[in-house]
Amino acid sequence: MKIEKQPLDNHQIKLTVEVESKQLEASKRRAARKLSRQAKIPGFRPGKAPYEVVVRHFGEEAVLEEALDMLVDEIYPKVLDEAEIKPGAPGILESVESVDPPRFIFTVPLEPEVDLGDYRAVRVPYDYRAPGDEEVEKSLEDLRRMYATTKTVERPIQEGDFVLLSIQVEKAKTKEGEEALIAENDNFAVYVAPEEKEKEDEWPFKGFARQLIGLKPEEEKTLSYTYPKDHSAEELRGQKVRIAIKVKAVRGVETPPLDDEFARMIGAENLDDLRQRVRTNLENEARARYDDEYTSIALEKIKAGATIKYPPQLVEHEMEHMMEDIRERLAAQNMELETYLKMREMDEKTFLEEEVKPAAIQRLEEGLLLETLARAENIQVTPAELEQAVQQTLNALQEDPNVDLQSIARGGRKARQEFSNAIITQTASQLLLHHTLKRVRQIASGEVDEEQTKAGTGEEEASEEKKPAPKKSKKKAASPKSAKGKSSQKKTTSGKEQEKA
Repeated sequence: MKIEKQPLDNHQIKLTVEVESKQLEASKRRAARKLSRQAKIPGFRPGKAPYEVVVRHFGEEAVLEEALDMLVDEIYPKVLDEAEIKPGAPGILESVESVDPPRFIFTVPLEPEVDLGDYRAVRVPYDYRAPGDEEVEKSLEDLRRMYATTKTVERPIQEGDFVLLSIQVEKAKTKEGEEALIAENDNFAVYVAPEEKEKEDEWPFKGFARQLIGLKPEEEKTLSYTYPKDHSAEELRGQKVRIAIKVKAVRGVETPPLDDEFARMIGAENLDDLRQRVRTNLENEARARYDDEYTSIALEKIKAGATIKYPPQLVEHEMEHMMEDIRERLAAQNMELETYLKMREMDEKTFLEEEVKPAAIQRLEEGLLLETLARAENIQVTPAELEQAVQQTLNALQEDPNVDLQSIARGGRKARQEFSNAIITQTASQLLLHHTLKRVRQIASGEVDEEQTKAGTGEEEASEEKKPAPKKSKKKAASPKSAKGKSSQKKTTSGKEQEKA
């Protein structure tokens, strides 16, 4: 077998493979037997017709095409071994250049390569600051508002009140025969929000509710307002209006006092205990947010010093996964992708190219980077922590009303085993990711010294998997015959599941 290798720019390699003619002849004999078993040939039992009879019955081209398929499936794993190529995805049979001698052209996506560079030298200042007393007190006030009640009051309107109005909006000036009334509502509810929380889309205009402050129940008032010339509603642009209002009811908000009784009502021992719990929760949330941002910055710096190579098929595969996720999320909202894209005034091609593809590349490269980091730092998950995490996951699933564990249990041994394997695999992956991200923070903050000896280099080879058969291209071959047919599948050694060939 003669093999010529030609590296391509997109982390793929072109292989020109020539085999001996006798191999094709032997393959044609096997192909004839296979074809004769698939269809009844008069006068012969299945699989027993002579070669010449099978060729006359099916045609030489059909026998040759089947033989080429069988030969390609046979030689492809050997080609990869002899060429010392680790594929990153199923290869493609581009063409059959000739049949005498048999010469094949393959394009093989290569296994991703990541050179981390001097990642241990990356530094990012870790400047986390815990929430102060002001944030704690604000959070306590938010808690009080959550347990607040409302009641009808006879006093003037003040900030924080809910008000029921009768409202009528009319044009200040009208042309002859033009309708003056724009809108009216006899039961219009308004919340008088603090000034910093006013909404841009407040109706009839931003700041309207605060114009009510000081009015009493049953009091009436007329306001004048001119809409800006760039207002979102075309019919109101530059329009001057009169707004007649009458206060029908005012409901004041009563918040419970911040004391020990309130603290006990929501599960704390006393006010000091509640304040400490709030502080702890705020610190945990703030540190988690800071760590997420810090890790992203550190990863970008590591990535900037790294070299990541991969074939385009991995990006396509990641895009397919993302589109599946998007369709599932939209389906949960009773919406189809086509409807979503119409709402955004975007076609699917543009959506894929401008949004999905960049996100897929980012996710793919980050995944490859983290996998390589985990190997380089010899990060592992211990059996004990995996067992504990799996048990926590199962406990959470038992409390989830959307998960029917009973039906899984009734599904038989195979269903239970598949469910168990899925939980273990997912949990192990999450733990490994958690440890790897933690190590990124340790490296970037200087907690792990760059001179420190690493426990492992990640050079240990995984057990060899069966080599994937190539995809058969639909391109016409240089010879009169083209090779088309079945193919097998494989996972890439990067750990990302790849599409079936």
